Amino acid sequence: MLAVMLFAMFRPHGAVLAMAAMVARLMMAAVMAAMLLPQAAILAVAMDPPLAMDVAARADLAWVLGRMDEAGVWLWQVFFALHLWLLGVLAWRSRAVPPLLSVMLAVGGTGYLVDSIRAFAAPESAVLGAVGGVLLAIVTLAEIGFALWLLVRGRVTPPARMAASA
Repeated sequence: MLAVMLFAMFRPHGAVLAMAAMVARLMMAAVMAAMLLPQAAILAVAMDPPLAMDVAARADLAWVLGRMDEAGVWLWQVFFALHLWLLGVLAWRSRAVPPLLSVMLAVGGTGYLVDSIRAFAAPESAVLGAVGGVLLAIVTLAEIGFALWLLVRGRVTPPARMAASA
């Protein structure tokens, strides 16, 4: 619902960007939903006594399923980073969202991408860990601020040219 509501709110400020942001957020949600399957399989492997596997084989299978779940996190973070970049641009264009919040959404969203790259390609990289941590702190503040802004203010007015033609 949030993806559709944000699309409707920001469409007047860039229909293609708003649609791309919505699709990115929906893709993130689809990946998160798909991640429930390996989690359910881990539970089944651990809890199902009639499963014809010894304890070591069950542990190995649970480990593989756990790595699949981690890969899902890396993937949804990429889609969420894209969503936040686009949302930051749309928020900036709307001039309704405080500019600092708009920039923090776009810049901080990169933290999700950095975290995925670090986890996948360079898990031991202290530099990527530090940069990702700073960016994730920024985006956390931005996400909380944006949610509060939506609750308190929660309205983006269309640009003048759109209001005149409506």
